[in-house]
Parts: sequence; structure tokens; C-alpha cells
Amino acid sequence: MFTAPLIGQGSCLQSEVLRAFGVAAISVKRSMKFREDGIGGSYQPRRVRGASVVTPEIAQQAEAPLLQGRSRSQVAEQLGIKFDTLRKAVLQRRQLGGMFF
Repeated sequence: MFTAPLIGQGSCLQSEVLRAFGVAAISVKRSMKFREDGIGGSYQPRRVRGASVVTPEIAQQAEAPLLQGRSRSQVAEQLGIKFDTLRKAVLQRRQLGGMFF
């Protein structure tokens, strides 16, 4: 916490703090982030990307074969998407109360 104002004011560089104090780079980055966002920034949920590949149209195309009992890997191959992408979409839809089983 002591080093963040020094860096923020331009008194020294992050690399100089790393060498002088012998701290890890992530510690300096976290202290700078804390200085910018305040204590509330530490408790925000992680930002994650959604399944942008699985559009509503792809989801609709995947739903029928999945409900008929075809495996996720077969459906993913048929639709030309990665298995993990389909798996992630299915899990997210379950959590949101979507149409996938």
C-alpha cells in the first residue's frame, strides 16, 4: 500500500519498486488496483466472457438432438463447434433455467 502512491504520482516506476522492495509483481499490481477502485473493487465478481459462439439459433439447433439422447460430443461435431463450448452453454442454461435439460 505504501508503494502505490509513489507509482501513482510518478515518483518511481513499478520496476523500481519491485527491485527496491523485493516484492512480487502481482503485489504491486494489486496495490495499484486497490488504489484505483478502493476497497469495493476487491469484492466485485470476476468478469467472465459468455458463450458468444452459442447463439440462440445454435442453441435451438442443439436442443432437439440433445433431448433425443444424442451425446454432447456428437451434437457439437454436427454443429461445428467445440465440445467444451457446448458443454459450457448447457451448464449456463441449466443455471439460468433455460431450455437445455
